Amino acid sequence: MKLLIAFFGLFCSVGLSYGQGPYAPNSETAGTDALHYTNNKFISWASDIKVIRGYQDIANKFLGTVNFGEPINAVGMSNKSVVSLGDSGVATVYFEGYVLNKSGPDFAVFENSFNHEFLELAFVEVSKDGTNFIRFPASSETSSVTQVGSFDLLDATNIDNLAGKYKVQYGTPFDLDDIGMDSIRYIRIVDVVGSIDSTIGSKDAKGRMINDPYPTDFQNNGFYTGGFDLESVGLINYEGEIFLGTNELSVQKSRVKVYPNPAISALTITVEKQSEIQIHDISGKLWFSQSINFGSNNLELSDLPRGLYSISVLNEEEHFVSKLVLQ
Repeated sequence: MKLLIAFFGLFCSVGLSYGQGPYAPNSETAGTDALHYTNNKFISWASDIKVIRGYQDIANKFLGTVNFGEPINAVGMSNKSVVSLGDSGVATVYFEGYVLNKSGPDFAVFENSFNHEFLELAFVEVSKDGTNFIRFPASSETSSVTQVGSFDLLDATNIDNLAGKYKVQYGTPFDLDDIGMDSIRYIRIVDVVGSIDSTIGSKDAKGRMINDPYPTDFQNNGFYTGGFDLESVGLINYEGEIFLGTNELSVQKSRVKVYPNPAISALTITVEKQSEIQIHDISGKLWFSQSINFGSNNLELSDLPRGLYSISVLNEEEHFVSKLVLQ
């Protein structure tokens, strides 16, 4: 419980020291380069994906790999559903055409952070042939003197050319000018292991340890998540077959809506089938369980301690899990 309270205090007190780094600020601040998924720059989305799952915690490999989300969740237009990569996990996305190096950013990668400061990061690499990949030169100015904890926060202005810099449904843009390529056909996302332990952690282009929340081996009812959660990849300067997401695909991706998040005392959940709601704290303790019906359902959560939880929505077709903050 002390951890939850401590995290909540930090979450609410993001303060005056933020915004002091050299790079673009968070997605709802003047000067940001974040791109909302509805931006008309996006003309298509990744249409296929291959995922190699990483570890729940790379320092404790005996725990096994993550299993939250399906690869298909990261295909098509952004809609908040994800596939968890785990520590050092890799996702390669495909499209029926070429991303071209033209004016401005050429594509963007989306993660599912629930706010501006809880950021899980990943490297981005690109290729023409699917074999030889070039990594964007990542920069992390976050101090590596003290480990960023599982629920600690980051300042976006200290981060550049790393996916996951922005909150859910705001993409981190990438410009092929940065690596001198004229076109690509493959985009690869590689989870950053944010440990400052040099034997397992990841380094930026200048050899600095990249310090991000670690470890993030969260579990809920048999589903394990960790590291970078890939939500979507949007294509901007693109020539080829347009893909937004077919009707069949949209059925497979989650249709559960949970809002607001963060929440104060009330939560609204919209589902298309009768479902079971479960809310667990970070230790896995069940705090709330209730059946809900088709449509919009209002839940009263004022009796729950403030802090970070996971919320599960289960029905015969899917198992939706997301982080939830109670303020």
